[in-house]
Amino acid sequence: MSTLLREARKKKGLTQAELAAALGRDQSSISKYEAGEIRPDVDVAKRYAELLDISVVDVLYPPSAEAA
Repeated sequence: MSTLLREARKKKGLTQAELAAALGRDQSSISKYEAGEIRPDVDVAKRYAELLDISVVDVLYPPSAEAA
């Protein structure tokens, strides 16, 4: 599970639903990205990174909780 994506979203004051709307995705996709169940495609990852001020690499390959 990636806490980085969740923490970055919360730091920006966004809910999963708000982030989903900004990315043109549904809330369940954001939940799955944060849980590490799926990865966004590259275009979505770029926008995700821009919105949250994090690296695209962190969106596509978030560090696991064990590595943190």
